Amino acid sequence: GIVLLSASGFLIWSSRRGKLLMRNRVFAGLNLHGDEEVLDVGCGNGLLLLGAASLLTTGTATGVDIWREDIESKVSPRSVMRNAELAGVADRVQVESADARDLPFENGRFDLVTTSFMLHHMNKMDRETAVRQMARVLKPDGKLVIIEIAHTKQLVNTLQDCGFTTIRQPSLSLPLYKQIVATK
Repeated sequence: GIVLLSASGFLIWSSRRGKLLMRNRVFAGLNLHGDEEVLDVGCGNGLLLLGAASLLTTGTATGVDIWREDIESKVSPRSVMRNAELAGVADRVQVESADARDLPFENGRFDLVTTSFMLHHMNKMDRETAVRQMARVLKPDGKLVIIEIAHTKQLVNTLQDCGFTTIRQPSLSLPLYKQIVATK
């Protein structure tokens, strides 16, 4: 009973406050200039997407996801844009339908690619394919930020195979949340 109560309390805290703390810590360590082109893969309701957009002045933040009602929650491009309007960043946000395993963007387009809590839902091969796609669309010297709760060793190995020159795993000081920041 105590374990279930503790787990329930953590999930409620995480969904209300923990994810926002995580997002703020992630972006505090990135030193964005405001003119970046950002891609958030598996953007859901836009947690990282809107966080990035709030730091941009002339750049844009593009969020992609598979918009199907049978996956996790009933998010849609419309709900993401509504959230962007509420956050005052709609002029810097775009949303598109795309699968992480086959991103519809040219090589080297983005300065920053982010993803959070999406890769652990995939099987090993699909995770690797998605990370390779994110690496492909990243500019030289660009950064890829992965926030996950599992599979970090596999993700780091895939990033090494993709030729990333620097791979760090800074602590977010939050239970279960693991961060990988890789520079091409």
